[in-house]
Amino acid sequence: ACPAFVYISQAGGGLLDAADVFAALSVFTSLRMALIMLPTGLAEWARIQVSFARVERYLELPEHAPLPPLPPLPPATPDAVGTPPLEEAEAATPRRDLARASPSDGAPSWEAT
Repeated sequence: ACPAFVYISQAGGGLLDAADVFAALSVFTSLRMALIMLPTGLAEWARIQVSFARVERYLELPEHAPLPPLPPLPPATPDAVGTPPLEEAEAATPRRDLARASPSDGAPSWEAT
């Protein structure tokens, strides 16, 4: 802002009045946010161009031949899924009979018997 005021004063014959100063400050204030966002906008524009180039390169790739269909699955049976018969499952599962007992402090607990 300071170099602009020096230029305005030199261009106007060395005189700077209040109207010129306030008009210049108003212009600088209104342009401040745009000038702050300019580097950010340029960086985002560069990122957008890179992204569009990647999408364009992907869309220009040749088409692949479709994959062949999968063979049909055999019908599902309990043995095909890997489920053991019920008798084997019960034999492999340990059993505990739990009985409720009251300890000396009166709080309930579960203990294996």
